[in-house]
Amino acid sequence: MEHYETEQQMELHNLDQRMRNAYKDTQRVASKDDAARASRMRFRAACLLAVLIGLLLAIFS
Repeated sequence: MEHYETEQQMELHNLDQRMRNAYKDTQRVASKDDAARASRMRFRAACLLAVLIGLLLAIFS
C-alpha cells in the first residue's frame, strides 16, 4: 500500500511540476523598452481622451 501511495505522490509531484513549467512557458516577457513604450502609449491615449471629452463638453455646454 505504501509503495502505491508513494508512486501516486511522485506522479502528482511530476504533474504539478509540468503544470508550473507550462505556465512559465506561456508567460510573455516584455523588455524594459516594450514596457516603457506601452506606458507612453497609455499616457497619450488618456490625454487624447481627456481632450476629446473637454471638446465635447465645450461644444455641448
